[in-house]
Amino acid sequence: MIRRFKSVIPAVLALGALAPYAAQAADPLSYSFIEGQYLNSSLKTESGSVKTDDKFEGYRAAVNVSVYKFIYFTGEADKRRAKAYRFGTQSVGLGAHTDDRMSRHLQLFGAATYERTLYNDVTHSPGAADNADEGYGVTAGIRLPFHDFEFNSAYRYMNYGTTAGVDVTGGKYGAGVLVQLSPFFGLTADYTRLQFDYKASAGSAKSTFDEWTVGFRSYFATDIDRYRRRGGFFGSGE
Repeated sequence: MIRRFKSVIPAVLALGALAPYAAQAADPLSYSFIEGQYLNSSLKTESGSVKTDDKFEGYRAAVNVSVYKFIYFTGEADKRRAKAYRFGTQSVGLGAHTDDRMSRHLQLFGAATYERTLYNDVTHSPGAADNADEGYGVTAGIRLPFHDFEFNSAYRYMNYGTTAGVDVTGGKYGAGVLVQLSPFFGLTADYTRLQFDYKASAGSAKSTFDEWTVGFRSYFATDIDRYRRRGGFFGSGE
């Protein structure tokens, strides 16, 4: 069952209170880009005294689009493949951010999102059903631009409600760097810890993914993000 968004909309409105700092054409950090990454992940699952480990490889794809001044659309999806199953997450929502009038080397952002997880393609148990959970997420983070580098960090709280008597919540946090090669293209590398907590009357369990991703980011222009971009190791550009 899809969880209601009423409890997370205030997260975006709160950042909207920073409207005096709303992004203008001179904003050095664009929110219109696509991103693709290779994902390498290790999973540790704890249920009582039972602990299991697993290794994954997969991908992550993301898109951000500036839609109105300091407001942006965000969406991302990933998929991990283990020996006997696949696990993926999806997220879409709206966010808000500050601009360089607050600080030229610090930008704050936050987002309210719809969240979904999917466990499928199970091969070790023929006939096993796919399992999907839906809920909401609230993200807060920072972006730090310095010359041809950008550092970023964020935390996302996720709540998937209660399904079959199990209460599912999660957290996603980490840090990353972008190396700007040209005005519209950069390379990315990130470390993320993705954690899920399962609580039921019969007990609790925890799953933790430690993940590294590397890939690219490509910026593009919209009616909001239509300013000239400069910088990068291979050209000043505009």
